[in-house]
Amino acid sequence: DRGDLAGAEQLLQNTLDRHPENRDVRMALVAQLRDNGQVPRMKALIEGLKALNPGDPLLQPGPRQ
Repeated sequence: DRGDLAGAEQLLQNTLDRHPENRDVRMALVAQLRDNGQVPRMKALIEGLKALNPGDPLLQPGPRQ
């Protein structure tokens, strides 16, 4: 049983709408959207993070392997 994914997504989105600067909520929603195959919405949230905090470590290129 995976629980109420739609309800969880809506709760995260509502919280993010009220607190767009909340990185933890944004990243939880990014992970859920990724897991549900909603890549365009996921990318839009990451772009929002870029606008809020361009220096965020998540946005920095990692070491090449």
